[in-house]
Amino acid sequence: MTLKHSDGTLASPANLLWARRELTLPVLIEADGPTWTWRMLAGAASEIARGLGPMAGGRVTITAPNGGTIVAAILGIWLAGGVPAPLSAKLPPRERARLLAAVGSSADVVHSGLGIPGTVLVADDFADHAPDPELVPPRVLPGDPGIVLCTSGTTGTPKTVVHSMHAVWNQVVSVSREDVDPDAPPVPVPAPPARIQCAPMNHIGALFAIIFTLWRGRQLVIMKRFEPVRYAELVRQHGIRTLSLVPSMIRMTLDSPVRSLAPAKVVSTGTAALPAVWREEFEQRFGIPVQTTYGQTEAGTIAYEPLSDVLGGTRRPGTAGRVVPQVDVEVRDDAGRTLPPGADGHIWIRAAALNDADWFDTGDLGRIDEDRYLYLTGRSRDLIIRGGLNIIPAEVENALLEHENVLEAVVTGQPHPRLGEVPVAWVRTDPPLADGDELIAFVRERLAAYKVPVSIRQVTEFPRTDNGKVRRQDLVAWPEGSARP
Repeated sequence: MTLKHSDGTLASPANLLWARRELTLPVLIEADGPTWTWRMLAGAASEIARGLGPMAGGRVTITAPNGGTIVAAILGIWLAGGVPAPLSAKLPPRERARLLAAVGSSADVVHSGLGIPGTVLVADDFADHAPDPELVPPRVLPGDPGIVLCTSGTTGTPKTVVHSMHAVWNQVVSVSREDVDPDAPPVPVPAPPARIQCAPMNHIGALFAIIFTLWRGRQLVIMKRFEPVRYAELVRQHGIRTLSLVPSMIRMTLDSPVRSLAPAKVVSTGTAALPAVWREEFEQRFGIPVQTTYGQTEAGTIAYEPLSDVLGGTRRPGTAGRVVPQVDVEVRDDAGRTLPPGADGHIWIRAAALNDADWFDTGDLGRIDEDRYLYLTGRSRDLIIRGGLNIIPAEVENALLEHENVLEAVVTGQPHPRLGEVPVAWVRTDPPLADGDELIAFVRERLAAYKVPVSIRQVTEFPRTDNGKVRRQDLVAWPEGSARP
């Protein structure tokens, strides 16, 4: 598995499109919108590149809802020699301003339907535009900035992560598990769509999945937002066999009337830990195995469950997956000392996606075994320290989820004058419980006394980020006793 270079340079990722720019085969199918051919996509990318002019490495933000426009904008910015930085179309003005400042963009590509000012305004209809024959994707150096990903994570602090051109192409290498020549993308052939993209397309998982799908020359179905019933219809309509659902989408599907996802054969999931009880419930209802993956905005894919494990009955319970060859992993104690396999601690990685190729603290807690299988137990910043004793919220959450009425659970720390912090549980149940005493007693039977929540707070929904993660810091601020804060 190697990435081929030419005289120390690489083809721009715009070549994913430009090498196929005259093809009239469909490539993007919007669920409730237009179908884009390769030629239409190239025409749209040309319009955006012309509107921007030569960028010479300048950063360009993109703000648009899920759809072909985002893909055209990313490719058009690369075509112009710029560095795309996709932003969420749902950002409130203040948070958007903070991220724009963090990116330091030279220009902004904005969907005209959003009512937001931009350097280049774009719409969904590019059918009349043809590829510009005078535009040629630039050659790039492996270390040149390739894409800027923006995240406020779960802390609300804006952060930008720059992936190099080598890292962008290396994601194709990682997933394809074969040699990749950026100058020679495979020739697209008529075939059914390979996947449905319904997660926000400004996030790393969605973006790199799109890039890989384009590399293969396969069609992609795009939903503006996830809705379980419509999703199941699209799976059936297009014969999708491999699904990608984040944990919150799996929970939404389980809460919906959907009873079949045929003809799907496997589901991959990531972005957050999938509770074991959710996976068991999903697999029992739909008869489809769920494959876990683990990655981060800073590093891309870190680990995934081998499909042979998932389909062959050799799955290792609790694992986030096997570490990919391109990543080195160490588990370290609080003092930074490397721990042996099987010991719990802080997960550090070193990956090709990182600009300095140095070790990086993921912020996650867990362990790794002798065979490079990774097991996650929680986030270090979510750790609750009660009177000097460590409580990992995920352990308490999993205990709560064993109760037949609990659909979702989140455990946070609450300040305490004597103990420092104590755990509080936020739950969504069906039916609603009369009070929290039943759940407290339920957890007390399963965990040590210091891990038992001091109170149970019922909610009808959780505050979430665009990719479905619960915003824990928002929960902490909600008043006690609120049914729906």
